[in-house]
Amino acid sequence: EVQDPSLGCCYGGGRSAQAAQLTALVAGAPTNGLPVLRLQSPLFYANAGQVRNAIEVIAYTAFPQPQGLATPRAIIVHMHAVTSIDSSALHLLHQVVDALKIAGGVRLAAVQVNAKVLSGLNLSKLTTQSGGPILVFDSVEDATTHFAKEL
Repeated sequence: EVQDPSLGCCYGGGRSAQAAQLTALVAGAPTNGLPVLRLQSPLFYANAGQVRNAIEVIAYTAFPQPQGLATPRAIIVHMHAVTSIDSSALHLLHQVVDALKIAGGVRLAAVQVNAKVLSGLNLSKLTTQSGGPILVFDSVEDATTHFAKEL
């Protein structure tokens, strides 16, 4: 479970150094082979780039899996603490989705999204409810169950 939303600003040395730091943050195998990124604050212009960077680093990092090391098939973003989201963050989430397609079609799921943030995601056509690519679930367990069946 990855709990540091500030990977982009705090760890120098490029993506390989960030991946090493990220791997050190993961205690054992992620949930069903799926890393969970817990965001600890609202998403807005000042931190959106850091969150984007964290998601992209996770997408290219090999994590322990039952069959050995592998990059994730999906990334779960726990958004309980995200009480608001601005247009800059929504724009960067669109960029993240495009980057994840390039990373081999890594899926993105959001869990425990509050109504205000979900409304912004829906209006930006980011969620599957609005025809977008981000799946939304009530809990991490629901997301992992879904991906266990799908992937």
